[in-house]
Amino acid sequence: MIEQHFPQLVGRKGVSAVMLCDTRGGVRGYWVKPKMNNEVLGEICEQFVHVFSLANQLGYEIEELVVPFEKGLIYARPAEKFILGVVARLNLDVSLLRLIVNVHLADFLQDKKVQRMLKKWPEWSPANSSPIKLDEIEVQLIQRMTEASRG
Repeated sequence: MIEQHFPQLVGRKGVSAVMLCDTRGGVRGYWVKPKMNNEVLGEICEQFVHVFSLANQLGYEIEELVVPFEKGLIYARPAEKFILGVVARLNLDVSLLRLIVNVHLADFLQDKKVQRMLKKWPEWSPANSSPIKLDEIEVQLIQRMTEASRG
């Protein structure tokens, strides 16, 4: 499914994995390069759900997430019933990645087979997806940090 609907991602030099995560943190579909360990994809999906759930609890709407790490980056885009995730090298242009996702995600969502499949998936409910509970002090601290980072 990933190869069919996201050919420019799986064929792009520097992309190591593309995954569809459900709203509970499970992996519903993926493509990985042969040498990549696909066992970490479930953990990555769970973290996506936690991040987007936490942002929702704080009243933030995140349209995408880019997390750099020492050997690459992780890109995530939430949709109504899933999160599309990409693991890539650091030198991959994020604006190009965003453009590819924009084009192919729209086509993916228009596909009749995909629409039937997504009807069976649970709705995205970030507030109910994460076991993270914050007290008032933690909420204030995170709000101050995010406001400071925005400048």
